[in-house]
Amino acid sequence: MVRRFYSEVVKGSVLLSDGIDIYGPDYTDCILAASSNLIEKDPKSVKALIKAMLKAQLLWEQDRETLLGQARRHLLQDLVRERTAIGGKAQAGEG
Repeated sequence: MVRRFYSEVVKGSVLLSDGIDIYGPDYTDCILAASSNLIEKDPKSVKALIKAMLKAQLLWEQDRETLLGQARRHLLQDLVRERTAIGGKAQAGEG
């Protein structure tokens, strides 16, 4: 399914990994793609992205509860920042 989705949606990009090539058919559904232009212009960032995906997958497999806890904390922090910013704009008469 992942490869079919990739070929239909991510036109003009290069498939870097669908996860299945590394982890097998039980891998969590993920498509990682980059444009040829980005790969040529900034290969270090592309490599960093691949490493981040691999680290996240490893953490998901080894310590799912910690990963979910970290995601919850970051989400709550983002929500608080967003509400604070919106509240500040309302007090200043913006929006």
